[in-house]
Amino acid sequence: MGESGGIKAMNLTNLQLELQDIEKHIASLQIKIEQMKPAVEKVTEDNYAQIAQIAKLFPIKRTALEAADRVLQKEYIVSLAYFFLTSGNKIYDKLLYICRISMGCKLEMTPEDIYKGCLDFEKNEMDKICVELAKYKYSYIVDALIIANITRNPENRDLTVVTDIALLLGCNKEELRVVALMAKCILVANYDLLKNMSFSTQPCLSRQLNGLLPKEWLVAQRLFLERILITSKKIKKDDGTLKDNKPTNIPWIRSGNDVNITETDIMSDNMDLCEITDKVKNESMVKRGNHIITYLKKIKTKEKINIGIAGHITEVMGMNKIEKKSQILEAPYNGKVYFKEILKKDESAEIENTYLDVYLVSFFDDYADFCKWHELEN
Repeated sequence: MGESGGIKAMNLTNLQLELQDIEKHIASLQIKIEQMKPAVEKVTEDNYAQIAQIAKLFPIKRTALEAADRVLQKEYIVSLAYFFLTSGNKIYDKLLYICRISMGCKLEMTPEDIYKGCLDFEKNEMDKICVELAKYKYSYIVDALIIANITRNPENRDLTVVTDIALLLGCNKEELRVVALMAKCILVANYDLLKNMSFSTQPCLSRQLNGLLPKEWLVAQRLFLERILITSKKIKKDDGTLKDNKPTNIPWIRSGNDVNITETDIMSDNMDLCEITDKVKNESMVKRGNHIITYLKKIKTKEKINIGIAGHITEVMGMNKIEKKSQILEAPYNGKVYFKEILKKDESAEIENTYLDVYLVSFFDDYADFCKWHELEN
């Protein structure tokens, strides 16, 4: 066998071992679940009615899940029930929480449907979880952690099930740390625990978990850092000519409408105009002290002139001098950077300015939501 054939054989062997390992975990999880399967009579008809009433009043929204088809939504709900409505501890509370998620998705499943559905859940359907629910794995594990910890003293078997689910869905240690913190925030109703955290996982994690956070909290975390003037131009008329007819001392601009001004008509004499020399990419994750943006800002100073008078050297202030000084904006704490351009027109001065707004936001913020909010604010 050649070298390339040996590599292929080795890769195939590794893949087979990995698949065998996953199959062992699935089999182990199935055994644990079967040992804990409940009897349906543990929840009474009165309980069902009460759960349905409370769930309608307090639905739990899962933004990403709302867009999924009904079959996938049902799998999400029923599989959670299969995993956790299997111990005699806090069955009512667990069923209520799962039913609230169902109501939030507008899925027409009664508490009875959910509870009985977990009893009819087929073992071979567990393989589908690994594939079909992978897109929602972070919110799924958050819900699994919350259900496991609804009681003050979670059972070890529930926590073991969560660990196995995370493994089957391909959640690594760092992702599980972030997801566990999110679950804790929801359980104790304190989202400020997410402030100043740091993580290096893929953006898809923050996007999926965005739907678990209150919009008001995300808005409150949007810290305005700086507004930087990046272009300044004369306002043009519809035909592309200058709006004013006034004479100017700039030689290449003549009075009247005989000159068609192009995009090069930058008001370079504007003292507030800045030149960006370096900046991070939009939506970059930064740590406290990291440089976000570096720009040159015009500073007006007086030249110092030495004059000899009667044999003495006297220092006097001369003409104004304009210098460009580098300004560095640093992150005050851990977060995500958002940039947003904003156009401001000064009709009286016939000037059109473009500014770059710089914000530091929560890791879990969504840029599209931010842009809508920014437009309303400005």
